[in-house]
Amino acid sequence: MGFQVSKDAPAYYLTAVAKDRLPIFRAETIARIVCNAILESKTKHAFLIFAYVIMLDHLHLVTDSKFKPSEIQRLINGIVGKRILDHLKANNLTESVAKLRIQGALRWFPAFGVAGAPCYETFME
Repeated sequence: MGFQVSKDAPAYYLTAVAKDRLPIFRAETIARIVCNAILESKTKHAFLIFAYVIMLDHLHLVTDSKFKPSEIQRLINGIVGKRILDHLKANNLTESVAKLRIQGALRWFPAFGVAGAPCYETFME
């Protein structure tokens, strides 16, 4: 049987917002890099993704509870950030690289539940 949302196995709704709400995902190339990085992280770490959407300055993702929400966010952010920075550096977009330097830690805020499960909203500083 597949994943069943329950009190003991919640689904999580996560939101990651770019530093200073910079619209980094508006370029189709960057959005594709993000999609591929999310799928790469899912495959590499064997967690489920039920849905995700990429907006101009943030992304939403619904996932299973194999890992804590903070761990899922860390796994995805690491690959997404690396792939975007690699792309910008490879294309000599040094001004964009400077804008995307991540400083600080993740801040977590409660969000609404998915199928009655606890959920969290995450902001990258």
